[in-house]
Amino acid sequence: MHVDFPASSPHALACGGTTVQLDAANTPVSETVWNDGAGRGATGGGVSDTFPLPPWQGSVGVPNRAGGGTGRGVPDVAGDADPATGYRHRPVPSRPRTTQPGDEPGDVLQPSLAHCA
Repeated sequence: MHVDFPASSPHALACGGTTVQLDAANTPVSETVWNDGAGRGATGGGVSDTFPLPPWQGSVGVPNRAGGGTGRGVPDVAGDADPATGYRHRPVPSRPRTTQPGDEPGDVLQPSLAHCA
């Protein structure tokens, strides 16, 4: 799988998307890769052909590239990004670059994910 720059850069935090399945009580029961199919939205990931495997990924099980050899694995982190299960948010005008529960579905807005490439 091809990975794109800037997310493939070892100087960026690359974020993937997931979807969360809930039970009848609205309790999360599983979280899987977000993929609604061609043209309907999905996350991406893979192994860089350009950037080598960084030291911090050496023991996490990044697979080899399709053509063999190692490379930087993408994404680094993931969070719920499915428009059907993702966060609802709205910008807070008095505090730029922060969010709170609101009106727009679908974006990953956990503070740790807010600065992803």
